[in-house]
Amino acid sequence: MAEILAERLGEPITVEALWPGSPPTNRVLGRAARIQTVSSVPSLPVAMADLTNVAVAWLVEDEPALPVRLYGDEVPEVAIQMLSARLQQLRKVDEISSTRLAMDWALQDLQLARKLAADHAYDEPTGVQLHRLIAELAQLAGWLAAELGLLRLARSCLLTGLAAARIARDRSLAAYILSGMSYRSIWEGEPEAGLRLIRIARKGTDRDDRGIHQALLATREARVRAALGDRAGCEHAIAEAAELSLDAEPASAKPWVQWVNRAVILADAGRSWLELGCFRRAESYLAHGLALFGDCQPRNRMLHAASLAEARLG
Repeated sequence: MAEILAERLGEPITVEALWPGSPPTNRVLGRAARIQTVSSVPSLPVAMADLTNVAVAWLVEDEPALPVRLYGDEVPEVAIQMLSARLQQLRKVDEISSTRLAMDWALQDLQLARKLAADHAYDEPTGVQLHRLIAELAQLAGWLAAELGLLRLARSCLLTGLAAARIARDRSLAAYILSGMSYRSIWEGEPEAGLRLIRIARKGTDRDDRGIHQALLATREARVRAALGDRAGCEHAIAEAAELSLDAEPASAKPWVQWVNRAVILADAGRSWLELGCFRRAESYLAHGLALFGDCQPRNRMLHAASLAEARLG
């Protein structure tokens, strides 16, 4: 019933939401669903321990077969193009306007993309592209839901995104999704789980090219270590992020990480120092980062300006 409602409503619905206090279930998706589609993912568990278990499975299990579906109407090429364009537009909406509006649109587009994956035919290249789009939409919707305090929805979306990224064999995107889970663990009061998640994410991509994506992962490890009071670990991760960001070539960055630049890396390092109570060092990093932002990313600038004010009060 949870799966049927999730399909009809276009949003994750869990058994717990329908039957509070129900016995826990470890039901596993059928083989076809695991390999070819993420249409049933919303019924996955959403506790922090379960997130860690899913992350470990992503790290150690063999990659699934590439996504192919032989039945149904062929996925129109224009549908892939439209979803790709919408993703870029939705990121801009969130950057300058309403989080709620961007989340609602992302959830609608996610429903459409998942329906294409479940009902239409596609070859390997199209299947990979489609599941990568599902992963990106789910990541965006999950991040926005977390900002709105909708934690159950956020975790369900992020798990959907992780499953889709795994089907697409995009380890960098999967690691990015895991890093978001880690980042959010700080505000959910579970930084220990967050550290496990970000270490798994970095381990799963340690063979990838150096660049801004790896710099972001290092920055997010610094934030979690700061929340745990690990000053030495935090400082080491900040130094890694600074070195990696110097190797970055923004023009070649993945679409989902194009918002990350030197300003983001520096300002987030400042927030790590703020978390540790090192106020003067935090002020230096935050001021430098804000100067580099210029007029772009107004919501990020607002966040980091508030952190700069807090550092100066400290």
